[in-house]
Amino acid sequence: DVIVESNMSPSTRNCDRVVNAVSFDGSPGYAKIRKLGDDVDNCLYVLALDRSALGTLHGFFEEPYWGQAQRKTQQEDVIATKQGTQVTNEEQRQRQEQEQSQSSVSVHSPVYVAWGTQQAYYNSQSKTLEVYYGEEETELTLISLKPPSNSSTPNASYPLPFVHTIPLTPHHVTSTLDLTPQLRSWQKRVSDLANLNWRPTSLKQSPLEHGLISGHILYKTCFPAEYKVLKSKVRLLINARHRCSIFLNDHFVGGHTVYSKRLCVPGCKNGPELLTSFGKKKYDLTQFLKLPKSEEANVLIIVVENLGINRQMDMFNDARNPRGLISASFTGLKSGNKPQWSICGVDARRLDCSFITSGIPDEHKRTGWISLPSLPESGINPSDGLSWWKFSFLHPVSSKLRSELSAPLRLVLYGSFTSYIFLNGTLIGRYYGNGDSPQHDFYLMDGLLKHDEDNTIALLVYSWEPVISPDLKVQVRGWEIDDANKSGNVARLRRGTEDVESASNGWVVWKASINL
Repeated sequence: DVIVESNMSPSTRNCDRVVNAVSFDGSPGYAKIRKLGDDVDNCLYVLALDRSALGTLHGFFEEPYWGQAQRKTQQEDVIATKQGTQVTNEEQRQRQEQEQSQSSVSVHSPVYVAWGTQQAYYNSQSKTLEVYYGEEETELTLISLKPPSNSSTPNASYPLPFVHTIPLTPHHVTSTLDLTPQLRSWQKRVSDLANLNWRPTSLKQSPLEHGLISGHILYKTCFPAEYKVLKSKVRLLINARHRCSIFLNDHFVGGHTVYSKRLCVPGCKNGPELLTSFGKKKYDLTQFLKLPKSEEANVLIIVVENLGINRQMDMFNDARNPRGLISASFTGLKSGNKPQWSICGVDARRLDCSFITSGIPDEHKRTGWISLPSLPESGINPSDGLSWWKFSFLHPVSSKLRSELSAPLRLVLYGSFTSYIFLNGTLIGRYYGNGDSPQHDFYLMDGLLKHDEDNTIALLVYSWEPVISPDLKVQVRGWEIDDANKSGNVARLRRGTEDVESASNGWVVWKASINL
């Protein structure tokens, strides 16, 4: 027979006088089960949690559990076997078995168990539990044989000596915290592409041979104003991977993307690209040409963006798939006029990380900036080429409050343009407003942000179509969570809705340290 002490309306059924089945009503609570006649402390505890508590359940284990538990247990078994053959005293044998059992339990059991918050981290060095909680998370329940130093309250559902409930109280400053900082010190400059550090190349060469493996790759060619027939059309047939933008004599000609999720097609994401001659597109250059017999040569610049290396089978080498400008040919030029190509970019072999560059050589240039009162009112003109915008802002959370709370920020971008985003000099994201990507909200990493001093965001900006200022949005905001649908996703801020969500507080996470 068993004795059950519980607040969950237990029922006990004896099966064949050997097994006792204990069932409960399904509500949160506890049960204390022991055999009839056993010591009061020799019992089994069962704790039942509801669905919301189970979703926040954390178990904290010591390091041996993750990397050395199995090996340690095996070593202890070998030692126990050797020692067992030498132990003759029954009392010593029992004591040794008890110590080995406790050692095995300490290896496999969690140090602490907690629930009530979405995020908690156990610092094994300081023996503290670092808890991050929102305004709706009001308490943390902790299972620990030793009570925490923080003040705890009795738990009505689990009135047990090893269950501790710690109240979590958000600070009053939340209601006055404005997570939409003012963007100031706006500046703009335009990359002088024609005067970059160009190197001769052949289109038969892969850009990988130049170390240009990340971001943009730039190509340039010059050809005299000599055409076959007066008023004849001059066309360019181009094949590139993956996105290309074409500029002739400081005029935007056009651009396109060659990218696919399908197998073995031009710009394929998966598998080898067997037929690299496919994926070409023709452009009419006529209206942008220099006048016939002009002393000035035509300058053609093609900006190609590489979207990365494909995922392929082991038998294929990722680097064999084409990147950059694969081929380019002209029609309508005078015979014998064979343009020679040059290339430039950022050699990733000289970088600590090959994925922290836009590929534009002057991305960190400090001169040539023009101050602006705000977001450029002229909008974006495709013929401006590659422009850079820069602005500063102060983090709404001061360094004093940083130890008490965390308020994540995001950069919100809207408009039909392409952008590379640099936060305090580090590339953190790419934006494709022409529809190549749906992302409009970019997380500003806490580790890169500064408190009590200016943060700087620089944007590489270019577009395939004119974008007027009212269609542009550049804003730093907190993470407003979609409370209406309870999805947990960010509440999407659309164009022209600056004030609609201003009353919605950003997601603020408070911090608490529990000394264990």
